Amino acid sequence: LQQKQKSYQSLKMLVGVPYTSDLKLSGSLTPSGSLPPKNKAIDQLMKYSPSIKMASDYVKIQKEAYGIQRASRWPDIGAFASKAMSWEDNEIDFSTNQARNSFDVIGLSISMDIYQGGAKKAEIGAAMARMRKAEFQLQDTGDKIRLQLEHKYAEYYSLKQQYESNLKFLKLAESTFNMTRKRFKVGQTSIAELNDSESLLTQAKLQIQETMYKIQITRSEVFHLIGIKEAV
Repeated sequence: LQQKQKSYQSLKMLVGVPYTSDLKLSGSLTPSGSLPPKNKAIDQLMKYSPSIKMASDYVKIQKEAYGIQRASRWPDIGAFASKAMSWEDNEIDFSTNQARNSFDVIGLSISMDIYQGGAKKAEIGAAMARMRKAEFQLQDTGDKIRLQLEHKYAEYYSLKQQYESNLKFLKLAESTFNMTRKRFKVGQTSIAELNDSESLLTQAKLQIQETMYKIQITRSEVFHLIGIKEAV
């Protein structure tokens, strides 16, 4: 910081600025933009997050697999018929007695496994376990990402509070420097005290700039997390 003050004084001499004049840091000291309401951000997160989408798709796959395994427990039912005569007309109306009487055999077939030694039950149980695990992973993924978003919101508002404190410190440092500079001009204080007050002012400006930078970074991270490319 002392080196920075020496650089400031050298710059004043180089550009011809009076020794007691202040060099202001350029740029706005007010952070731009804001965050959307947290509940809307969470809704957006649950819709956008690639991790949640992958976990949700996996749940669908496992539910379908479980349904297939359960369906295999039920008997297979089919219709069959054995025709006893040839037909010139390929279109047969099975609702008529003539058509039904023209078959030797007509009926339904039912087949089912009588005993598999518990293999089918085990397969169904394993499919259910995979489905439940996929559902748990989906819930766990959602909880972790939601927690990450809430942490970013807490960090953002904490930085906003820090910014307000830094702003008060900056105003106090500016007031102190202006008072010290006036006293120095009339010979009521030393050059050392003037340098100290200017050093305090520079430190206050640097702190508020650093806090603003962190605010904007955190804000960008929130928008990236919920899938909004441009923070507007």
